[in-house]
Amino acid sequence: MDRLDAKAIKTYKEIILILDQCIDDYLFVMDIDRDNYFISPHATKRFNIPSYEFSDSLPAHKKFVYKDDLEMLLSDMNKMVSGKKSFHNLQYRWIGKDGTPIWINCRSKSIKDENGDVKFIIGCINEIGKRQVADNDSGLLGEMSFKNLIYPIHEDINQGFILRIDIDDFKNINENFGVKYGDVALKQVGNCIKKLLTKNQQLYRIVADEFIVMDVVGSKEDARALYKAIRRSITRYVESINYDIYLTISAGILDFHDYPNKSYNSIMQWTEFALNQ
Repeated sequence: MDRLDAKAIKTYKEIILILDQCIDDYLFVMDIDRDNYFISPHATKRFNIPSYEFSDSLPAHKKFVYKDDLEMLLSDMNKMVSGKKSFHNLQYRWIGKDGTPIWINCRSKSIKDENGDVKFIIGCINEIGKRQVADNDSGLLGEMSFKNLIYPIHEDINQGFILRIDIDDFKNINENFGVKYGDVALKQVGNCIKKLLTKNQQLYRIVADEFIVMDVVGSKEDARALYKAIRRSITRYVESINYDIYLTISAGILDFHDYPNKSYNSIMQWTEFALNQ
């Protein structure tokens, strides 16, 4: 049985490593006898876990599970380990690399031997909070897709620009015309931007009423020209609906030639500062 267990755990780990770059979710396996926990390595970039493989499995969860959720989790996992239940499906919070709590859904299944003792717990963790990969209202990729674009870059970005665009007073549009009308406005602004982009540019909708254009070769002058063209396009749209609603935008530019960096958080901070200016 020990030989079979060693072979099985090796196979599980190899599968997780193979799939690590193929899925956004996080696969894991707990080896109960050896008290070993193994999770998709890319989880270490997102959560405050000590490593993608560690021992002292359940106590180690104190380091990366939100304190208010820890007792609930450990109670449920102890039932899994003891064999009192065979399936785990729980929503709770892990701690991100920056210390913020992140909602996840963890589902797992226990694997038992012929004597009914739990040998492994195998499962999947997926985020259920504001990890938006795509936006159905605007038809655009979301902030998580933009983050996934930035994170794999292993050297400083020193060419191109980011244009961060905000719809002015969008809250008033939702309050005066309704959320559905606001969704239409978001989609139309996205369309006005999208039709002006070149093959080197990609558009993302991020928080609420903000968009980001990522350009990998352009200059600040190109960014300014694009911004002016977008404003003209939005004005034409407003005219086409006889000024039923009035839309204006503001924008900030990050030139990678002046601010080379591969950090997603730094990029978001700089672009927000530029937008506010």
